[in-house]
Parts: sequence; C-alpha cells; structure tokens
Amino acid sequence: MQSTKLMKLSYFDPKSEIRLECYADTVVIEPEGKFQYIAAIRLGGYPEPVKGISEAIFGGGTVTCEIHGEEKTLSARVKQYYKELSHDGIYAESVLQIKDEEHRAADNSREDGDAETSGNTNNEPSAAAPRKCYIFCAQGDDEQLFEEIDEKISVPLIPEFREYVLSEFRRRGILKQLNMVTTHEKFDVWVLNMEAEEKNVIVAINDGLRSGAISIPGASETKFPIVRGVTEYLNKFGVQIAKRIKEQFNPLFDPSTEKPSPEVMAVNAFVNENTSYNLYNAQLAVVEAHKRCLEIKKGTLCIGECGTGKSKIGTSALHAFQQRQQFRNGDSDTHKKCFNIILCPSHIAKKWIREIEETLPNTFATIVTSITELNEVYEAYQRDDHTCYVIITKEKARDGYMSRPAAVWNKRRKRFICPDCYGDFVRIAMEIWKWNFRIAEANIKYP
Repeated sequence: MQSTKLMKLSYFDPKSEIRLECYADTVVIEPEGKFQYIAAIRLGGYPEPVKGISEAIFGGGTVTCEIHGEEKTLSARVKQYYKELSHDGIYAESVLQIKDEEHRAADNSREDGDAETSGNTNNEPSAAAPRKCYIFCAQGDDEQLFEEIDEKISVPLIPEFREYVLSEFRRRGILKQLNMVTTHEKFDVWVLNMEAEEKNVIVAINDGLRSGAISIPGASETKFPIVRGVTEYLNKFGVQIAKRIKEQFNPLFDPSTEKPSPEVMAVNAFVNENTSYNLYNAQLAVVEAHKRCLEIKKGTLCIGECGTGKSKIGTSALHAFQQRQQFRNGDSDTHKKCFNIILCPSHIAKKWIREIEETLPNTFATIVTSITELNEVYEAYQRDDHTCYVIITKEKARDGYMSRPAAVWNKRRKRFICPDCYGDFVRIAMEIWKWNFRIAEANIKYP
C-alpha cells in the first residue's frame, strides 16, 4: 500500500465530447496482462461528475488517474461492481467494489430473465467453472484473511492450516495481493483464483497433508474428498460443523439453565400491571441476553420480524441495564434516572411513546421537533426523578443541521470559525474548504 495525495480522476467520451473530472482518495488496481483493472475505488466531488464517472466505470469505461504525478489508464469490468452513491448538499461520494464471480453469475441470470434458460434454478455458481473471489481485510491481519478464504472456498479448513494455506496459496499464485493507492485508509485487498471444481485448492491441501506440513487432528484420512456444492459439503461435514459452532458460540443467556435477572422480571411485572399480559418467555430470554451484551460491549443489535416485540425488548433491556446496580445493591425501590434518545421514522414515533410508557416504570417519553423543545424536555428531566426518552424522527434529525452554517469564514482571522464554540478554529471545515477548492479549480479548467 502506498500513501499519496488526492488523485485526479478523469473520463473523456470522444463521441459526445464530454470530459468529467473529480478526485479519488482510494484506488485498488488489479494488473492483468497489459491492462490495469479497477477492483475498488472511492471518489468524491460535485454530484454530476461523480455520478457520471461512476456510471462510466460501472459500464466498463476507461478512466485516467493521476498517481504520484503519473497518469495511469485504468480499465473497468462491465457491470461487475457493487455501486453506492451518496451526496450531502453540493458534495457527492461514490464507492465501487468488484464482485466475486459467483455473485456476477447470479446477477447475470436474474438480468437474463427466466432462470431455466441458464440451467441453474438456484442461481448458484457452477462448480465446474473457474472463478475469482476478492477479499478485503485489515492490513496485515492473517487471521481475518484466513477466515475470509475459509468462507470463499468449499474445501473445509481448520485453524491449524492457516500458516500453510496462506504461504502455499501465495507461492502457487492462488492468492495474490492487489495494488492499493490511498490517502489514509489502511487495508489489504487480495484476489483468490480458483480453477474449475477448485482443483488447485484441493491439490494444495492434499499436498500439504501428504507431506505432513499439515494434519487433521484425530483423522485417519490424509486426502480431502472432492465436494461439489453446499449440499454435499453439509452432508459430509454437517455434524462436525454443528459441533464446532456449539463449542465456539456459547449464548450469553441460556434459558434452559438460568433465570432472567430481577431487574428484567421487574420490567415484566410492570408490563403485566399495565397491560394484563406478560412478555413471552422467548422475549424475556432475549431481553436478558441484550442486557448482558450491554454490560460487556456497551452496544447490541436486535433483529426480528415485524410483530416480534423489538420495541419492548429493546427498551426493557436498556432499562434493566440502567437499573442493574440498584437491584444488585438490594435497593430495588430506588430508581436511577437516565436520559435517552430514540431515532425512528416519523410514522412510528407515537408507537414508541405508547410502548415505552406501558413497558417501563418511572419513565416518560415525548416527541421533540426542535432544539428548543429538546432543551425544555431536558430541563424538565433535571427537575424530575423519572427516566426520560426523547423521540426524534429521522426526518427532523436529517434536516436540522442545514438550518444554518456549521462554520463561517472569518476575514480577520482568515479561518473558519464555529458559531457555537466562541470562535474556536474549525480544522475539519478548513479541510473541506481545501477539497472544494481543488474540485472547483478542476471544473474551471474543464467546464
């Protein structure tokens, strides 16, 4: 990986006589013969040129990139990228990342219409075809790289194979590192080249087993069977996989051997008092697990179908986590008040208030639509002894920061000043200004 300044990226369409320019801060290049293909790129600038160049790359167009003062011609693979475009006001950013070849096959079959014409009704990659996979991982992290390889190939691997697999795959050309040029990002990009039916991978593993460089603990066989497809893989190794998962992923809370904590049961008792029903045992188990996860990581994620009670589960877990110390000290009658903020779509804001007030004791919730209302609610919270939940709709949160400038230019001091920080210098605003100046200068040169 090389560090560099922002790279000028340009695209020219001689037929339409259109030239587009913007800047990239990260480019991943895959050499192939006399061509250099784009494996991933992140570019930014004004929305129009950013969108235009993104579409050109996605469609297989050729762009010119200035790297270390040298212009390089970069080719693109037609419709073989994940594409994500975002913009904020006059600034836009686009990220394109190459797809694995099995994903391309599935996408192409969907574009072609009826899956029966391709002979593959499940959109699965053909085991008989060679394929290429791309791996993005942390810089120098061999453990993550090995885990990614394990996910990409059908040959079963164990952690004891890691050192051999990484070194042997590199030596045989199965695994190659791509060239990355960036301003600040630090990660590695690898390409995994597999022959038809993964023959080169199977040969590499079997050679290691025969030579004794690797071995399977407790196994008598020294050769991997050829496995075609996920179904056959699960039939052969399903029992071992299930055992390994069970050993490695122990639940934070096991309802078959443990009971929910008193703070969780207190929330359930309050729900019963207000609604005449209890939370389901499965919901209580999830609440307890989320509470324990908050104690360990200060963050958790609740995923479930509509109607599973995610709102009650989430608020119950947070409340139990916040009140845990009172229960552990034997002082469950004392309430510790907390100030919480919920961001949600506008059409369910009132639902959140109803869910919170019927689920949590000593708690009130309200919707705020402005900074003034937020300050008033916080003042009321300070005077009261109840926990407060502020509901902010994502539409209001999204539009709020545009009500006035985040920074203003001070002519006397010749720098950006924060209007809320008593004249402190805003460094990030200066960087944004420099970025926009470079973009404006490029667009003046090529209007």
